[in-house]
Amino acid sequence: MENVFMNPLRLRSNGTSPSQPSINYAELLHIILSVIPEYRAALDINEYGLLVVIIIGFLANQLALIVMIKLCHIPMYNYMTALAVVDSSVLLGPCLIRWLLTQDIDIRAHDTALCRILYFQTHWSFAMSAWILVAMTLDRFVAITFPLHARHLSTPRRARVVILILGLVLTLVNCHFFFNMEVDGQSKVCIGYESYDNFLQSIWPWIDATVYSFAPFFFLFVFNILIIVNYRHYSRINVTLTSRGNHFSQQQGSSNSNRRLTVLLFTVTFSFILLTAPRALLTIIRYDVFNFKPKPNVVDFKILARYTLTSSIVNMLMFINHGINFFLYCLTGKKFRHQLTHIFSKISRNFKRPTRNSRIAPSENGTNLSIYFKRQNSVIENINCAQNNQENEV
Repeated sequence: MENVFMNPLRLRSNGTSPSQPSINYAELLHIILSVIPEYRAALDINEYGLLVVIIIGFLANQLALIVMIKLCHIPMYNYMTALAVVDSSVLLGPCLIRWLLTQDIDIRAHDTALCRILYFQTHWSFAMSAWILVAMTLDRFVAITFPLHARHLSTPRRARVVILILGLVLTLVNCHFFFNMEVDGQSKVCIGYESYDNFLQSIWPWIDATVYSFAPFFFLFVFNILIIVNYRHYSRINVTLTSRGNHFSQQQGSSNSNRRLTVLLFTVTFSFILLTAPRALLTIIRYDVFNFKPKPNVVDFKILARYTLTSSIVNMLMFINHGINFFLYCLTGKKFRHQLTHIFSKISRNFKRPTRNSRIAPSENGTNLSIYFKRQNSVIENINCAQNNQENEV
């Protein structure tokens, strides 16, 4: 995956002396491209579309996180909890940085340490999100293929250990950003050291695409096919065996639960592939379809503008993938919907619960007063009767 918030052209200070007038090549490039409709459309997508994705996606991820924490006794929901955290990191990291660039704010350029941290966080969170999905798929594969051992192989504790291992491995993969990035003193841009130009421009994009897209796509495709095959096979066996026993309803309930979790996983996996595959495809075809530098010192600005628009669209789809899971859970997760409904019902009851010092409603007040006066009249009648009896006795 290509860096989603690098400028279309990598602009390094050309080493002009202080006596020479400094030229802001990025600003000059922006002025030239602004007359091309495709580039202006790309600017609108980045300025308005990304902001909507950040706000809605982040709030949705927080709701998903609140619900998932209540369901962490189920192994798969531990992965979904981690996924909500990582997706929020994507929206508040690279997505927010890209939107800030549309407002002429580059927070990475303030300090070299911040530059390195944000580059690391960007690539780590993208990759972590993809591999959590792979871990979820593997967990479902174990539950479907080895149903008798799933209780021991698939546990909440084991899920947390897998998440921790994935995080450490991806930290090692992306830790090079702590050593090869800097803020250029003249251009004030967060870029790599010149000695790492070949690695960062030619080698790393393919490594990153493999870690974020190609390898996860392969494992998701293979294990989902195996899950479908094994699920159909064991479903037929399960129906045959349980129809002869006395525990059919219990087995049927377990089978339905497995089916719902599997459908939820398929939905999230399909969404991930559908929304992130264009980014991987663009990495492959970029130099063949969008070769905006046919010669070392020549730039075709129309092709560059079309590439910028295409890149903005596929990046938008990729960011949507990190903010849409809550809605997919609501659509396909019955247990998730029940837990979400329970949380909102509890909140609603807390708001409606009257306080100790609250006043009685008018209708209730009128009812209570009428009861009070009826009781007073009854007491007065009893007193009058007693007095009459005493008079009669006298």
